[in-house]
Amino acid sequence: MSELLAKSGIASVTYDGTAPNPTVENVEAGLALLKEHQCDCVISLGGGSPHDCAKGIALVAANGGKIADYEGVDRSEHPQLPLIAINTTAGTASEMTRFLYHHGYCASY
Repeated sequence: MSELLAKSGIASVTYDGTAPNPTVENVEAGLALLKEHQCDCVISLGGGSPHDCAKGIALVAANGGKIADYEGVDRSEHPQLPLIAINTTAGTASEMTRFLYHHGYCASY
């Protein structure tokens, strides 16, 4: 993915630390990388776990606080950062919903 973006003159950074059923720490690490490199959008590649982690990163990047602040439905004030979800599996449909699962709780934006 990074090579394809670079060929189009688009700078990118890769976060590959998402665990199955991503944790708060996964979101925080991805968010730190996003802030460090001043990213303006998020691209997720894979299945439900990468998509859920990416949604959490994009949500907190746009709204501040911690991912736990958004547990429940319609808790965010602002839309998440733009997110492109590229699915490589079938089953979770995480790429299609506004809900995300993070190791023990569900959030909505």
